[in-house]
Amino acid sequence: MVNPIGIVAMLTLLLASGTALADNHVPIRAVSDIKVTNTNKVHFELRNGSTVVGNLPNCDVMSFINQIDDPKYLGLYSHSTTVLKDNSKITFLDLNERRLRKRAIGSCRVSDLKETTHG
Repeated sequence: MVNPIGIVAMLTLLLASGTALADNHVPIRAVSDIKVTNTNKVHFELRNGSTVVGNLPNCDVMSFINQIDDPKYLGLYSHSTTVLKDNSKITFLDLNERRLRKRAIGSCRVSDLKETTHG
C-alpha cells in the first residue's frame, strides 16, 4: 500500500523543482539565489539546477555597489511574491550588519528573461 503522506511530499517536491520557466514566468519559490553582474545582467539560480538570466536595462548597478561599505553587503529583493516575469521590479538592499534594518538603495526592472541549464 502506498503511503498518502509520501505521495503528497513527492507531489510537493515535483511542483517546487519542476520546469520553472514557462512563457518567461518563474515561480519565486523556485529561486534559490539571485546574483547580479556589473554588466547589468541578473542571474536567478533555480532549485532544479538551471539559471534564468535577465537584463537590467538603464540600471546603474555599480552606483548601488558604491553606496555600500562592502560589496558582500549588497542584497537583492524581488517585489513579486509569486511569479518573477519580464518587467518585474527588483530592489537593491544594503545588508550591513551594523544597521538594524535593511536599507533600500535603488531598484530596477528585469527584462528578457531566458533560461539556461548547467551542463
